Amino acid sequence: MEDTSGPGSNTLYGLTQCVPSLSEPECNDCLEYAINQMSLCCVGRYGVLVLMAGCNVRYEIYEFSINSAVLPPPPNSQPSPRRVTSQPGTDVQLKLISV
Repeated sequence: MEDTSGPGSNTLYGLTQCVPSLSEPECNDCLEYAINQMSLCCVGRYGVLVLMAGCNVRYEIYEFSINSAVLPPPPNSQPSPRRVTSQPGTDVQLKLISV
């Protein structure tokens, strides 16, 4: 978990996670996509949680425990998708939770 200063004296606490089966470039792609989704729906929110098949992104205005953080999804028996960006005719599973 990391923290950073926000506007004024606010501090944001954040956590990113990827499933172990993703390569580093795949993890980065997944996290970038998740963070971009946050900017589309959740600007000005106090906390956001984005759950994707391969990664999770969370930020809050309060410090949250790693023990209460989102755990990565369990490994599945199917191979991980090679790309997380949406292609025409494909489905992207994305769950956004904001407060």
